[in-house]
Amino acid sequence: MNDDNLIYNDRAYGYLKAFNYLWHLDDPEWIKQRKVEWKLIKKNEATGCEDATEIKYVGRFYVFGEDVPERMRKPDRVIRFNCGQRFAFTPFRTIEQVQEAWDGYQSHTAYDHCQILYAAGYLWPLEGAKERVKLLCDALYNDQYFLVINPNNKTRKTINPRGFVRSYCRAARLYISRKQDMRLYVVYTVDYYLKCVKHEEVYGDLEEEEPAISDMLSTIAGADFSALDEDRKQFCEEMMDRIKSDSGPTYLKEALKRIGG
Repeated sequence: MNDDNLIYNDRAYGYLKAFNYLWHLDDPEWIKQRKVEWKLIKKNEATGCEDATEIKYVGRFYVFGEDVPERMRKPDRVIRFNCGQRFAFTPFRTIEQVQEAWDGYQSHTAYDHCQILYAAGYLWPLEGAKERVKLLCDALYNDQYFLVINPNNKTRKTINPRGFVRSYCRAARLYISRKQDMRLYVVYTVDYYLKCVKHEEVYGDLEEEEPAISDMLSTIAGADFSALDEDRKQFCEEMMDRIKSDSGPTYLKEALKRIGG
């Protein structure tokens, strides 16, 4: 099995133990609220789990901060519990807490960094989803976490810029066209997206991403604002303003001209 493919493994075990204090286990009302939230996540099939066993153990992490029992972490009894789930389901309150947890998880990979974006897919049913997704994005999608390389084996520890451009374009289109907020992260990673585009303008090749970029820009430029909520209107306006600004990526300006935007 691929060690990085949504599978629970020992390299991920325990890296959040130092943050057990974030679970207010001495507060019955707090625990009650976490149970209500988990039921809502389950009801909307947003747990990220594949069966009832996984839901049971991941749910206990959400409510009580309990990790998967060691007996369930054997090759023949795999519990899938990825990095995105762990960070989404940890009750972080500050950017510093998120970064401390991430930096302490020394074996994280570019794949794990990508998983953080899926937090929106787990949290969207909750009333406070926007604030929680924004916290994770603000903490881990900024200059500090751009093009980070593992000095030991030279592998990436943060998402590939070109890959992020591709996935962001698709997610942005889905976010605009659907009422659900499973791709909510696009709202809070506009700066990171533009940074990735600028990087690829200089060091990469965006030609293969041109269809995805054009599709996203066409969706934004052609959006029926009367059918959009305020959040989506604001996202479309911000993206267009940022592209057209003096600091906007040249490639996106030219792509916008090609579609008549």
